[in-house]
Amino acid sequence: MELAVKRFIAFVIDGLIISVPTLILTILFGILRLIISLIPFVRVLRGLFMISAIGIVLFFFYEVVCMFLFQSTIGKKIVGLEVLGLQPKGEPDIWTILLRSFVKAISISGPLAFLSIINVIYMIIKDEHGSIHDLVAGSSVWEK
Repeated sequence: MELAVKRFIAFVIDGLIISVPTLILTILFGILRLIISLIPFVRVLRGLFMISAIGIVLFFFYEVVCMFLFQSTIGKKIVGLEVLGLQPKGEPDIWTILLRSFVKAISISGPLAFLSIINVIYMIIKDEHGSIHDLVAGSSVWEK
């Protein structure tokens, strides 16, 4: 259970880190929308999905770069966690990093954000060193 709490804290830290550029871009898009001001309701909804897409892309790149360089995100580093793959050395290869980051990014942002709740329930029930994106990618999270 302690690992799940640490993973949650790391997730919150990483979410805050990625939220700042997402918020800035959201504000810029909002200002642009105010300038245009003749946006029908359907375009507003489309814009919200576009903002979600920006968050997904930013989170994906953040995860990939951090995982590739440090084998961990900043949040995981702060709470003392690292991601291991199924390689003999334990370091995840680039395909594992890409797959894990993609599944994680789409499952926490936008229309599929409800998967985050399922992911938390999965981590608590299984009490293992992985969540759904780890299961898909063949990786696991461990304390250093």
